[in-house]
Amino acid sequence: MEPRAMAPVIAPPGDGPVFDFDRVFNMTSQQASRDMFRTLAMQITEKFCQGFNASMLAYGQTGSGKTYTMGTAIENMGPDVNKTISKADGIIPRLIISLFGYTAAAADIYDIELKVQYIEIYNEQVNDLLVHAPGQNIEAAPSSMGSKLDIREHASGEVFVEGANSMIIRSPADLAYAMQMGNAVRATASHKLNEHSSRSHAIVTIHMEQKIKPSQMKEFPKELHYLRSKLQLVDLAGSERAKGTGAEGKRFEEGVNINKSLLELGNCINALTEGNRKHVPYRNSKLTRVLKDSLGGSAETLMLACVSPANVNYEQTLNTLRYAQRARAIKNSLKLNNAMSLQEEVEFLRAMVNKLEDENATLRAQVLAK
Repeated sequence: MEPRAMAPVIAPPGDGPVFDFDRVFNMTSQQASRDMFRTLAMQITEKFCQGFNASMLAYGQTGSGKTYTMGTAIENMGPDVNKTISKADGIIPRLIISLFGYTAAAADIYDIELKVQYIEIYNEQVNDLLVHAPGQNIEAAPSSMGSKLDIREHASGEVFVEGANSMIIRSPADLAYAMQMGNAVRATASHKLNEHSSRSHAIVTIHMEQKIKPSQMKEFPKELHYLRSKLQLVDLAGSERAKGTGAEGKRFEEGVNINKSLLELGNCINALTEGNRKHVPYRNSKLTRVLKDSLGGSAETLMLACVSPANVNYEQTLNTLRYAQRARAIKNSLKLNNAMSLQEEVEFLRAMVNKLEDENATLRAQVLAK
C-alpha cells in the first residue's frame, strides 16, 4: 500500500476533485474481473506463496459491489472446480485455482499444509463462521465451544484470533466448501439500498506452512527451507446512512457499529499517513486489531475501493475515494516468515532424519534384492 510511479488518474468532468490510484476497472464483465485478478490480486497471491504475509480488502458503501468483487459469496462449484471457475466472478474463486496450481508445482520441493479460518466481526463481536461446519478436516480449537472469540498477539507482535477453528485444506473443493459453510451463517439482511446487505465484516484467513523435502535441502538456501505465511481476504461491511437505508431497530444498531468500526479504520489510516503521529489506535475496534498486520505492518496489502456510478451516491463515492487515497500512502515493511521456534526446529530436524533413514532403508533393501 504505497505510491507507484505511473498511477492512472481519476478526474471528473469540469472542475472537481482529482484522485490517483494504481488501477481503475469498470466491472461490467467477467473479462474485467479476470483482468483485475491477473494485474492486482495475482501479485498478492504470489507473495503469499513466497512466504510473506498478505492481505486483500474491499471497501465501499453498501451495495457498491464489495462481496461481488471479492467473490466471498462463493456458490457450490461442484467436484470439478477448475471446470466451473470460468463461470465464477471475483477474486476468491480465481485465487483458489492459482493457489492449488502453486502447491502442485511446488510438491516436489516442499511438504505443504494449508488451513483456513473464517470469522466475522458483527456488532463488535468476533464470531467463528466455521464453528458449526461438519467434516473431518476441522481442527476444533479448545475455546471454540462458543462463537465469540478474542484477539491476541504473539510475542513477535503478529495478531491472531484465539479459539478460531481451522479447516485443513487439501483441494480446491475443500476451500470452496469452507466458504459456503461460513456464508451460510454470516449475518446479512435486507434494506432499501441492498437486498442482501452484509451486516458484518467477513475475514477469510488462509495459513500456509512449507517444509523443504530432504532431497531438496542442498538445492535451496537455508532461509528457504521453512516458510510460514498467512493471507487475509477481507469483505468489509458497507458504510451506510440510516436515512438512505431506512434502517430501524436492530438494523439501525448494526449500521451504527459498522460505521463506527470503519471510522476507526479511517483513524488508523490517518495516523499511519501523518508523519507526526506516533500512536496508531489499532485497539479502538476489533476490525483494526485484526487488520494490524495489514495496515502499516509486515503484509503485502491490496485495498480495492468499490464505488457506485449512480448520481445519488456521488457524495458517498467521493468519501470512498478520499478514504482509499489516504490508505494508498501507507507503507508496509515486508518480512519473510522463515523462523521456527526452538521446539519447531527440533521437530523439523527430527522429521528430516526419519525421512532420510527411511530412504536409506529403502535403497539398502533394493541393493540387497539385486
